[in-house]
Amino acid sequence: MSFSVKLEQQPNYDILIFERTNSQYISDCISDLSYHIYDMKRETFFINANFLKSLLIVLRNIKWKDISRCSGIKSFVAESLRYLRLANINSFNPKIVITFIDNSVNFHWLCKRSFKTKYLAIQNGNRVLLKKDGTYGVFKNYIKVDGARAYELYKDYCIDYYFVWGQYDQDIFTKANASVEKYFITGSIVYGYYKYSKKTKKPFPATNELAIISTFRTKRIQNQNSLRVQKNYWKSIDLLHEFCSKYIKSYNLKTTVYMNYDSSNSIEAKEELKYLEQFYKGYADIKMRDQTKYSTYIGIENSEIIIGFRSAILREAFGMGKKTIMCDFTGSTLYTNFDDIVLFTKCAYKDFEHRLNNLKSEDTKSYINRSNRYRDYIHSNNKNFPHKMIRDVIDKILIE
Repeated sequence: MSFSVKLEQQPNYDILIFERTNSQYISDCISDLSYHIYDMKRETFFINANFLKSLLIVLRNIKWKDISRCSGIKSFVAESLRYLRLANINSFNPKIVITFIDNSVNFHWLCKRSFKTKYLAIQNGNRVLLKKDGTYGVFKNYIKVDGARAYELYKDYCIDYYFVWGQYDQDIFTKANASVEKYFITGSIVYGYYKYSKKTKKPFPATNELAIISTFRTKRIQNQNSLRVQKNYWKSIDLLHEFCSKYIKSYNLKTTVYMNYDSSNSIEAKEELKYLEQFYKGYADIKMRDQTKYSTYIGIENSEIIIGFRSAILREAFGMGKKTIMCDFTGSTLYTNFDDIVLFTKCAYKDFEHRLNNLKSEDTKSYINRSNRYRDYIHSNNKNFPHKMIRDVIDKILIE
C-alpha cells in the first residue's frame, strides 16, 4: 500500500469504483459513463480548494469517539487517514461510489459517514450468519483473545444499495442488523456475464459425469491464514478429494477437476496441480482456470454433478439447476450454512457414496422440481442479467 500527494485539481467523476480488485466487472457495464477507479493500494490525494472544502465538512462532522478509541499511534494514524480519504473521495464530487468488495470495512466506514453520495456494493461471495454473545452478525475472521482462538463478526456493515445473490442474503444481513437502505436481488454478476456471453448459443450437453471444484490454497497462503480459518478447513479439503478420488476410481466416472489458480499465478498453479495429481492422476482431467473464457462455468454446464467445498461457484452451479453437493467436513457452519438439499457434512465414505449414488440415479427433472424453491432462495436465477439490473439502478441515480 502506498500513497502520493498532488497539488492539482482532479477531474470530477459521476462514479468512483472503490478498489481495483475485480473492478472490470463494474467497468464493463459503465464503460460509456464518467468513472474513475479509486485504488487504496496506490492512493493519490489531490490537495486543492475542493479537497480543503471537503475536509472542513468532514472535520465538522467527525465522530470524536472514533478517535478516542484509538489505542496507539498506529491506530490513530489509520483512523485519521480514513477521514482524509473521505474528504478526498468527496472532492471528486461523485454521485456514486461502487465496489465489488462488499465486505470491505473501509467501504462500510465511508458509507456510514457519507451524506450526498450513494454507496453501492455488489456481493462477490458467500456470507455467513453467526451468533456471538446473543447477537447475530456476519462472520469476519478468527482472532486471538487471551491466547485462544475466537471468531470476530463484522461491525457497522453499512451499504446504501446492495446487489445480492438471493433472498437468503437479504435475510441474513437483515438478521445481522446491517445498515442497508435497499436490497436488489440479482444473482451473481460474474455468472450473469457468462449467461450474457452465450445468450444466443444452445446449452452444452452434459458430457462429463462429475465436475470437482478445487479450493486449494498454497502453503504460503495456508501459513498466512493459519489463524483466520477454521481448524478443520484444510482437513476438509483433503477429505473431499480422498472421497472423490475413491468414488471415481470405483465407478469409473468421466471427471474433470477445475483448479483454483490460473496461468497468471504460475507458481501457485504448479503447487495446486502437484497436490491434485496425488488424488486424480490417470483418473480425471485437471484443468487450469481461465476466467477470461469462463472455463469453469463452461465445465459446470458440461457436467451432470458438481461437487466441492466452500467455493461460491457451487452456489452458482446450484442456481443453474445443476445437481450440486456442497461438502463441508469442518463440523462448523462458518463456510456453508445451507440446507441439506445441497449440503453434505458426514465424514464417512459410505455416506458420501450413498449420497452420490442417489443423486446420479435421480432424474434431472425430478431434482429441479424438488430443489427449485430453495435454489431460487439462495441464488436468484431471474430472467434479467445482473449487470443490466445494476446499470438500470446507476442510471436512475445519475438522473436524480
